[in-house]
Amino acid sequence: MNKRVVKVEYIFMAFALFFGVLFAVINAPFQDPDEPIHFYRAYQISTGQMFEQKNNSGIGGYLPQNLIKTSENLSEDIKAKSNKKQDINKIKYYLNLPLNKNKVAFNDFRSATIYSDIVYIPQSIGINLAKIFRASALYMMYFGRIANLICWTIIVFFSVKLIPFKKNLMAFLALTPMNLYQAASLSADAMTNSMAFLSIALVLRYAFGEEEAKLTKRQIVTMIIAFTLLAFSKRIYFVMCILFFIIPIKKFNSKKDYIGTFVIMLGACLMSLVTVSVISKILAIKVSAGSYTPGQMEFVLSHPITYIHILLRTFHFKMSFYAISFIGVFGWLDTRLPLNLYLFYGVALVLIALFEHTLIEKNKDRIIMFIVFIINVGLIMSALYVSWTPKAANIIEGIQGRYFIPIIPLLGCFIGVKANKSRNVYSKVVLAISTFTILTYSVLQLLLRFYGIRIL
Repeated sequence: MNKRVVKVEYIFMAFALFFGVLFAVINAPFQDPDEPIHFYRAYQISTGQMFEQKNNSGIGGYLPQNLIKTSENLSEDIKAKSNKKQDINKIKYYLNLPLNKNKVAFNDFRSATIYSDIVYIPQSIGINLAKIFRASALYMMYFGRIANLICWTIIVFFSVKLIPFKKNLMAFLALTPMNLYQAASLSADAMTNSMAFLSIALVLRYAFGEEEAKLTKRQIVTMIIAFTLLAFSKRIYFVMCILFFIIPIKKFNSKKDYIGTFVIMLGACLMSLVTVSVISKILAIKVSAGSYTPGQMEFVLSHPITYIHILLRTFHFKMSFYAISFIGVFGWLDTRLPLNLYLFYGVALVLIALFEHTLIEKNKDRIIMFIVFIINVGLIMSALYVSWTPKAANIIEGIQGRYFIPIIPLLGCFIGVKANKSRNVYSKVVLAISTFTILTYSVLQLLLRFYGIRIL
């Protein structure tokens, strides 16, 4: 009698929903980076306003005053102040504060306008569900968090289900504390991260799954939609469509169909890039007052060697911060996990990657994945250099490890070694034990940070 084996995607879903809900409830209101502005934009979209407004006060929109008051009064006192705790009585008060949507004020939340509306759809759905119950602004925030978590969980569930190998690695990376923390907030990055995982999973599925079967029209359309949504979510990831070339030509009816499919996918991704760029230009969005985008871009193009040195110098001085902020730094970068937990995560990641088999054997496929990874790293850093870093700075500012979450699966698959499938069981055991341990400690850290509750 065969033993029933629990599939990795269901292990992922159980951990994601259980710990995700804990994260969403325990994390103090508006304590994910930039969560207030994500809340404002999601609420604006929930009212049917698909475009931001611009006036002398800035770029944003008219919002209920009590919504703004809720966000500011609950977040500002403890934001980036690790010694400050959340007042439970304040939370109770704002849970019962009527929204009073007819009394509005203009609020500038220009940082959110660089994102496509697509990334706010889950949060907006949650907010609209809260409106049915005439809920307060704070209840809307919690509903938005849960809706974002559910959407992220569904997308990543299918990512783990579809990827033909490295399922345990994909699940483990998805359940990284920082990734789950963002998914259980109002962050726009939840959609970006999940769509990146799905896009990678689809390409690898089509390349290595059902070897002799040709792709159907439905599969091709699904892949094009996934990569287009990813590009809409965050523009720099349009280059991920290069992963298409991992798929063998024999999976298509002809070389013409192969090239045509890529051209359509690239065109759709570029269209999303142009659309968001045009909207940003119309609104004349400028995020950092210290940067000067045209001047920064001119410097990069005219001094490429110097810029490469800046990139390398940045990695040299910031690598440790990138590592821990990839694994998990909560709040407004004010709440770190114990050092031993970061080390434990690193060991678990290596073990899962080594124990689990890979189907990538051709150097061509490894090279494509590595090139896409490197290009995306360069684009991430360059985007922050031209939009955030002060002019003439010799280190790029504003980069956090969480920005690399969408592309880390590429590196995990690229460095994988050929292994016996029977060793996957060890990988699954490491996944379950390490994920439970790391996420449990993360919950305890949130309780201690925001409410002063020490359990261990």
